Amino acid sequence: MIFSRNKVKSLLGFVFSAGLLISCSENNEPQVKGANNSTFYVDALTAKYTTVGEPNAQGKQSKKLISFEACLKDNAQTNSVSNLKFDIVAGEAAATKVSDYRGCLVWYELVDFDPDAEVKNIFMTRDVKATESHSGTEQLVFWVNPHKDTFEFNRHGSAGGSVAASSVSYKLSRDVKTSSIAGYEYDIYVKINEDVNSLLSPIRRQAEITALRLDFRNIDYANIEVDSKMNLTFPYTYKTSLAMDLIRQDLGNITAEKIKRGNFMFNLVFLKEMAKVDKPSVSDVVAAVQWTARPRGDAGLIEVPISVKFSNIAALSSRMNVLLTITSLDSPALFADQSYDGIVNSISANDNLDISLIQNENSARELLEKYEVEKAQKPVRNLSAKQVLASEGFESVSAAAVKFTSRAGIFSKATESTVDLAKVIDNLGENQQLTDIEEKAVCAAFFLGKMQGNEAAYKDCLSNPNRVLNAEIREFANSVEGKPSNISFGRTENLKISAAFELTQGSAKTSGYNLDANIGGNIDAGVTAGIGGVLPIPKAPIKGDVGIGVKIGLGGKAYTAKALEKSEKGAKAVSISSTEAVSSQPIAVTLDLTATKCLLVVANASYTAKSAAIPKAKYLCSKNALKGQRTEYFFLLNHQRVDGNSSVTDTYSAVVNPLRMLVRGQRPYEFLKGILTSDKFSYKLLVGMNADQVTEDPTNFVTQEAPMMLSSTRKVVLGKSVK
Repeated sequence: MIFSRNKVKSLLGFVFSAGLLISCSENNEPQVKGANNSTFYVDALTAKYTTVGEPNAQGKQSKKLISFEACLKDNAQTNSVSNLKFDIVAGEAAATKVSDYRGCLVWYELVDFDPDAEVKNIFMTRDVKATESHSGTEQLVFWVNPHKDTFEFNRHGSAGGSVAASSVSYKLSRDVKTSSIAGYEYDIYVKINEDVNSLLSPIRRQAEITALRLDFRNIDYANIEVDSKMNLTFPYTYKTSLAMDLIRQDLGNITAEKIKRGNFMFNLVFLKEMAKVDKPSVSDVVAAVQWTARPRGDAGLIEVPISVKFSNIAALSSRMNVLLTITSLDSPALFADQSYDGIVNSISANDNLDISLIQNENSARELLEKYEVEKAQKPVRNLSAKQVLASEGFESVSAAAVKFTSRAGIFSKATESTVDLAKVIDNLGENQQLTDIEEKAVCAAFFLGKMQGNEAAYKDCLSNPNRVLNAEIREFANSVEGKPSNISFGRTENLKISAAFELTQGSAKTSGYNLDANIGGNIDAGVTAGIGGVLPIPKAPIKGDVGIGVKIGLGGKAYTAKALEKSEKGAKAVSISSTEAVSSQPIAVTLDLTATKCLLVVANASYTAKSAAIPKAKYLCSKNALKGQRTEYFFLLNHQRVDGNSSVTDTYSAVVNPLRMLVRGQRPYEFLKGILTSDKFSYKLLVGMNADQVTEDPTNFVTQEAPMMLSSTRKVVLGKSVK
């Protein structure tokens, strides 16, 4: 059969048209494609950032509004994806959106994050779920970085890495409190939580401080404090100077950012030289101060005035440890509490302190709180003269022994000839002495008016009270009224003493300083320390009347708790003798106070040696408090090696400079001075051991007669006083 060219063209056109018709009839429904069985796919995903909300305490933005746009296409490129409803699903939150004429979905997410957290890319997924005309779900995989306003869409549908599910949480806008994000239109709320278990950020949210500088301003003499125990507190005022860096990870790199804004609390504690900074205790605290501040300027400096109240001023001459803890007061906190420790060699007026810091695991904040609690639990006002005297071995005079009848020499009901010692104590003037009958009344009160076992001593006392007894009227401070009315400083006195250092190899017993080696001479009979206690020195180079209540403390608390003993077995020692200097700074403090007068009576040592039945010490205190002004004298001793540092000595350490103390009272000071400057006095120190084995810190004690007892109002009423 022969076809014309026109007929062939008509046949081919028919076949082609039929094919098109068949093809169109087969694509009336969207075609399924991919593992998700969806009839559409996401061709593009973009994101745009907008900063919203108010900055936080550090001036940083913590919220970003992200506008997402996902453009969809039909799998077969034939069906429309315009003006159709799709659900955008994030976690448990789902928002319904309608595609525009281009087939693109636009939705808004408010991202809430911590601007000071580790900078990293946060991987997320969103499900786009068809709800009409099309079917199936497509997953969008992308990461955002709200710190840097960056974004990336993963077309291959794999996150490559992931974040813990707890790191990101989602809510619909209607489920979020409007107070936190008021004024912004969005569909989904995204909260990026810091992953505290993340191995990618081991030093996250860490503050770094390398140094603390305290610029000396003055000693606040107007606010020097003296409590009723006669403890001196000197307030040193400084200006702080420190800057903080925030250390964190930025996409795997460690970065430091200067902290320029925020609210912070600082707790600074000064600790004794021998304190263990890895495990400090309240008993180690010399001074503590707390302050709050904000960084200032481009350098972010913390510059505020602070007052550091040193209650143990003898410790200022020696090395001290420092513990500092910084707390972020903002919410949320910029970082967890950060602690550091450092060392100051000594503290002097007009000297600035430059303290290098290293990290420490202990909290100065907790230590300061315990220190304050302990002070509150042991108020000074709870300590009475009777408690002090009882602790020093004194017994109270019996109530029945207060009144004495001269006629019988024994106690009886009050008569015209009866002496009431309580009234005698109250009425005895500064320049008055006891009458003969009053002296006998003291004897009767001391011996309870009985002869049994004490016949000779009691008879001797009634005939010659000054031969048998020593008695003084002393005042004990009940309370100090306000600040000292006057403070003055005398001329510094320089003393020279001798010392013997022994470098040992081998073992040693106990700890402390052997201060009684090479001391010659004898103490006068009856000279006592600690009110009624024997001086803890078996021999002394001087003689003198230092009063009933002198607590010199040589070999005792003023230096260390124990005397040093060298083991004789296997020990080799090299002795080095040297001359050393001790400076003495007199301080006179005038106080307005309320006090209690007490009569203190002790038996002469020659009588107590003869009979154990003789009482050792008794007291009788007035019931009436007196008010007045008193001046107390303090002597600040600073021990300094003349030859300075060497391989085995340390200028700043109290271990090799033990005579750093505060002495209260002229007589105790003169007595101590006489001992120290005697050519027969020297002390030994073993330096071949660790410091914590050699000594207990000697700077934590005041050498005085007794707490509360005023040294300026001693009145001898019985016994001889050597002037």
